[in-house]
Amino acid sequence: MLYISYMERTVEAPNIAGLLKKEHLNKWVAFTPDYKKVLASGKDLNELLEKTGKEDFAVVQVSENGYVGSIL
Repeated sequence: MLYISYMERTVEAPNIAGLLKKEHLNKWVAFTPDYKKVLASGKDLNELLEKTGKEDFAVVQVSENGYVGSIL
């Protein structure tokens, strides 16, 4: 199990590996806040924000080495 520490708060990292596909490589991906469903993906954050609108979502940037979560 992977854990992430942020500002002295530890949270369990979401398991999104099963949701990511080849089409998400080198893109930004928006998920529902519970990380159970992909909402949209885009080549950059601006494109992703246009596709998702003002919906509540979580964001990760996917690369060949894995993914990095972002707080918006």
